[in-house]
Amino acid sequence: MSAVFNIQNTLGTASWRPVDFNVVGDNFKVKNTHVLCSNGMSFKLHNFLKNAMDFSINKKTGMFLTNFIYNSYFLENKEIPNIEIPLTKIESPILSRNNTVIKQYRTDLNDNNSSFYLKDSRSNDYSNNDIFSFIFNSDDTLSIQNNEGDFLTLNRIGTSATVLFKTEVHPRSDTQIFDYILGVSSIAIFEYNSYYGRILYVDSTNYSIVVIPIALPNNVPISYFFNFVSYKQFEIEKEKSTSDSFLVSYDVNPTQIPNPLGINEEFSMSNLYSQNYLGMFPIENIKKTQDEAFYDLQIHGLKNYQTSEYTYSTSNPILTASPSIKRTYNKIYTGTNQAKGYDRVYLGYQSNTKEFTFNEDSENIFYYPPTSKRISLQSSGLIEDGAIAGEIPFTSDRLCMYRGDYEEIIKGISQPKSIKKFDNTWLCSWLSGTNTGDKIWMDRYYNAAYYTLDQALTAKALVYNERIYPTNEYTFDVPSETYFEPGVLYSYERGGIDNSKIFLNFLDKNSTINEGANVLSITEWLSSPLLDNSDFRNDGLVYFADPDTFIGNYWKLKGNNHALFLANDSLLQKQRLTASMWLNVDDWSNINGEQIFGNYFESGFGLINSNGNGIPVLTITNSISATAYTLNYKFKKLSEVPLLIPNTLYGYDTEYSYIFRLPDFTYWVFDVLNKTASKFNQVNSLILQVTNISYFIENINQIEIDSQKRFYLYDDTKKMYSVFDSNMQYLLSVDVPFSTKRIEITLIDDEVIFSSGYVSVIDNNNVLWEVIGGSLYKNKIFYATVGFTQQISVDFNNNLWISHEQDRISRINSITDTVDFSFRIGRRVSNPLDPCDDNLVFRYIDFVRTPLIASDVCNRKEQFEDVLILVDTRDNEIYAIDSLGSMEYRSDLRTLNVENLDQLKFNAKGDFTGYQFVRKFIPRKTTLSWKFKIAQPDGRDPQLLSLSFTTSSLPHGWHHFSFVFDSFRGIADFYIDTINVGKVSFEPNLYELYYDYRSSLLLGAASIKNTTLNDLIGLDDVNKFIGNIADLRLYSKALSVGEIEAIYFSSELADPRKYLKWNINVGDRNFIEEIEYWYKNQLPGSKSNYFNINIHNLNINDDLKYLIETTIKDCINKIKPAETSLYKINWI
Repeated sequence: MSAVFNIQNTLGTASWRPVDFNVVGDNFKVKNTHVLCSNGMSFKLHNFLKNAMDFSINKKTGMFLTNFIYNSYFLENKEIPNIEIPLTKIESPILSRNNTVIKQYRTDLNDNNSSFYLKDSRSNDYSNNDIFSFIFNSDDTLSIQNNEGDFLTLNRIGTSATVLFKTEVHPRSDTQIFDYILGVSSIAIFEYNSYYGRILYVDSTNYSIVVIPIALPNNVPISYFFNFVSYKQFEIEKEKSTSDSFLVSYDVNPTQIPNPLGINEEFSMSNLYSQNYLGMFPIENIKKTQDEAFYDLQIHGLKNYQTSEYTYSTSNPILTASPSIKRTYNKIYTGTNQAKGYDRVYLGYQSNTKEFTFNEDSENIFYYPPTSKRISLQSSGLIEDGAIAGEIPFTSDRLCMYRGDYEEIIKGISQPKSIKKFDNTWLCSWLSGTNTGDKIWMDRYYNAAYYTLDQALTAKALVYNERIYPTNEYTFDVPSETYFEPGVLYSYERGGIDNSKIFLNFLDKNSTINEGANVLSITEWLSSPLLDNSDFRNDGLVYFADPDTFIGNYWKLKGNNHALFLANDSLLQKQRLTASMWLNVDDWSNINGEQIFGNYFESGFGLINSNGNGIPVLTITNSISATAYTLNYKFKKLSEVPLLIPNTLYGYDTEYSYIFRLPDFTYWVFDVLNKTASKFNQVNSLILQVTNISYFIENINQIEIDSQKRFYLYDDTKKMYSVFDSNMQYLLSVDVPFSTKRIEITLIDDEVIFSSGYVSVIDNNNVLWEVIGGSLYKNKIFYATVGFTQQISVDFNNNLWISHEQDRISRINSITDTVDFSFRIGRRVSNPLDPCDDNLVFRYIDFVRTPLIASDVCNRKEQFEDVLILVDTRDNEIYAIDSLGSMEYRSDLRTLNVENLDQLKFNAKGDFTGYQFVRKFIPRKTTLSWKFKIAQPDGRDPQLLSLSFTTSSLPHGWHHFSFVFDSFRGIADFYIDTINVGKVSFEPNLYELYYDYRSSLLLGAASIKNTTLNDLIGLDDVNKFIGNIADLRLYSKALSVGEIEAIYFSSELADPRKYLKWNINVGDRNFIEEIEYWYKNQLPGSKSNYFNINIHNLNINDDLKYLIETTIKDCINKIKPAETSLYKINWI
């Protein structure tokens, strides 16, 4: 800015230069107005000196104290600083002109030491193995390195050339460097010193990377460029004006990690960060040019937002325009304006608060300062400084005012306005509300002639009734009219762990039950049985007790122990129920076990872990004897069920080939010869239904299932598939292309895709793998030669397992594209392969999820693993192979039918363990759910309800879980750490908790009717909870949020309630502050004012990337630090 003034007199020959300031650090310059006078004199009016509070000169240093100003008022950026760090490396996969991934392949598949060459994979999938490092050398050449550490090397053969990855050559060889042209998100690579005349290109014949001549080196076509996946050069958005800082108010959620910070934008935008600044410059060290003179300026922000006790608060502001400011600086003390003064600088400021500390579990008695102004309790700032709210007075902070005759107590003081009675009693107020919602101070009144103080403090009624109606509600609350009166005596009571423990005594009471409302309370975990502290004495019987698991204040559940509480009436509450407990697991994203506590199985209630592990059992059939056998993963027989039913018998010839197990302990068996589908219940070994489907399909060559449990029966002869619903009711038939050999159901939207292979599978990334001839294809692109294959399957880790060459098992890591292991297994491994069996299918594979049994268990963090189940129907054997490829269990299937060894024809097609259904269609995320059944008292209108929470967001450590059911209000709630994370409503006074079975409550084990899942499957160490539990409680009433908070804060495991620091307005007071140390005003260690945002592992198209980038750029200015700018967004 500039201005012109007409001045009559002249300066003659005087030398005059306008004075400016250079902010040390060279990043900013000060704003000013340049004034030019008509006589030739010019000077600058600096914004930061306008209305300055003070100025001092001492020890050859000039100092000034500004008024309240913002950054943008007196500072602006210099021209955009240079980004001094040059581009040295890009790490990214690259794409061909068709946007397919360039991958590296061995020149000899059988030699792991052979070189890699580059080839267009014709696929859109990439992994860590496909990331290349593009190294930009200081001499403007390019080196390219793969993940093995080898460098791309020009391999010239005569006049032609290819490229291979080879060991780095020292000194550097010209064959391992290249010329290049770098685009915004692409690169063209040229042979070194070819004058951009020979370029790397994708051969259109075999898709390998070759070196070819190019005729237009100055205008390279786009088709010759390789596109980066995770690099794009961004234009820098230049910002000249300095950004202002803001005060930010955050809402945090302790049930999520990392804690999401919800910014209150309205608060931030209305609270710009203005402050006093202290400036310093060397008064005798002026720097001059021909046109101007300037000083080097150090500028320092002061502590306006701290109280005189160096804390922060938004209560009782000294400036109403900015409630967070606690100090106003007004004076610099350095001694007199001379060469010598004080050794240190002192600043004078005003503040208006005094800090009072109110300790938890204490009665904090204090006098409100006589110098303070009279203020209402509602506007006292206690809420802003952290007062605790509750639903009832007992669980909240309370303030009491002593009603006495203060004219007698303190001579000369007038009687406070709000004290009308001098009866030497205390008038009490309490903070009503929740700690995550609105809060208000309330005054409570009650009829002391009929009710005790404890009853008044624990009541939730808000209706007042006169004494003549003593049977009615006995309390009422009104918004508090209490004032803080100068000189008056007050008592502040802040709840803590002791207060919460006292309150638990009241939770035990229930006038309708003589013994009380607390029906189960396990607080000490010392031995078996677990002793119940409630009056009901519902002690818990421990199974497989280990003394090392009883810690005292908690119990370790190790996956093989559990406890049982008998099904007493007191525990099987129907109308009102509250269950609460503390839990701790090593990894909240990977919880082991099914039911943590309860008796839920088609009814009752329970805290259920829905992590999709499945049950480690399997079902196979014998077609000759028409029998289904269910075994556990150690091959113990659990049940033997006849498959032929008299009224559905179509003849003695059967072919029960396909078995599909479901997560609900049922399974389907399909007879492909007689075209029947039979459904069985494993729990009671009963047949649920038999359906004849011969009318709808002539041949059954394959059966698949989708996420809705619909079945797809494929007829290869007719080239069509028929769809049946989950009850085997026919829906439709669809023709398929003639080249189709199989169908597969995708993981997304149950889409049907067609395979030309005789075996196929869909992996966890929705990629189709199929074997055509003896070749393995991935999404229709050749992958490897595997020979004749009997079956391929996929585990949860997306490993591809192949049963091929009669008795060979191989596993391919689809991420690294390497073979983990390959071996022969079976009775005949010592014999040559039988040529007569070359093209026979007699082996079937599936998986089960089991406790970790692999040999290197000590070196692995996982507690469970995927075990391959291999059924060999030629040799009538079954094998369990762990995740390292070792055989753990083996059994002879003939032992299942020893009386008729000549009647054996075992089958295991389909999903005979149920693992594939879980892998494909049940999300792999750990969810804890309170599941329960409600119905009318006579059992009508039953409903299964669930309250769920994904626990992967929980921070590490202990957490409190609560379930509240109230049939009278028609509400069920799920709380974690007192925060409501789930709610479901139903019609009040109509439904209640319903129990189909009188089942005991289990702690750490899953319920199956009147027994445990472990009893059903014959395994003690499967599907049990692994973790720690503490303070298990059950109540016969529906607790409120405040009562749950009391349970939470009564525990040593909770985040403790701490003292409250309240900043009271005591009037303006003057303070002197000494400056001991000086620090440079900049971000420490910051190399640049620019920052990048890296987005990892998001495989999306360019349009969606553009949308995300645009949204980020629109929002980033609201949250980025001051004086910083977004440089670029990297997709990694």
